[in-house]
Parts: sequence; structure tokens; C-alpha cells
Amino acid sequence: MKLKDLSSHHAETLRKKYPNVPEYAIPHKKFSDKSANELTASIIEAIRQAGGWATRINSGGIYDKKFNGFRQSTTQSGTADVHCCIGGKHISIEIKFGNDKQSEAQQKVQQQIRAAGGLYFIARNWFEFSEWFEKIRK
Repeated sequence: MKLKDLSSHHAETLRKKYPNVPEYAIPHKKFSDKSANELTASIIEAIRQAGGWATRINSGGIYDKKFNGFRQSTTQSGTADVHCCIGGKHISIEIKFGNDKQSEAQQKVQQQIRAAGGLYFIARNWFEFSEWFEKIRK
């Protein structure tokens, strides 16, 4: 699937969901893979459009004004950026943009997910993700 197809399908879904909203008021979201955030949003949308469930995971700390510092996240270190379920199968997707590389903690989580029977994919761009996604959907 191409990113422009993802955008078209998203708009069509909104048209069906809100049939009384005039065409000019339907937001036409453009999906992209020009940044890690945009690639993540595109992947999540593609999974949802395919009938799967997907969510973004934030494992970073949270700034707490009360303590004037960061509180450590309770999410396991190395957890992938996107968790999803497609056809009853757990999939973790790690987004790696540019020269970004997996940490040791991320490699350990990848091994644990696969050992438990789940799938794990490292997404660097839309093309690689869409090729992989089409294979696992078949």
C-alpha cells in the first residue's frame, strides 16, 4: 500500500463514519514517513485500516513539576514503539529512523517477544514496513 492510498482510505472511512458532514469539512490527513513520528502514525493507521489493533508506547520518563525532575517510566526498558494485534497475533514494531540503532535492551525485548511466539519488526521507512506487512497479512 502506498502512503497516498492510506490517506485516501482514511478520508473514506471518515466519510462513512460521518455521512452528514459535508465533503469540505472532512479532514484529509496526509500520511508520511519523513520523520519517526510520521512513520509511527502511518504504521498505526495502516494496521487499524487492516482491521488490527495498534497503539503507540511511550517508554520515556515524565517530567514532574512537583519534584522538579523526571520520573522513570513504569514501561519495561526496551519496549517497542508500537504494539499491535492482527489476527490474534501479537506484533511489536520498533521505529528506527535515520542512523538510529537498537539498544541492548531493545534487542533483549525482541528476543523475548519472538521466544513467546510474537512477531517483531524494525521499521526504518514506509516501503520496508508495507512490504513486510503485506507478507504477514497473507
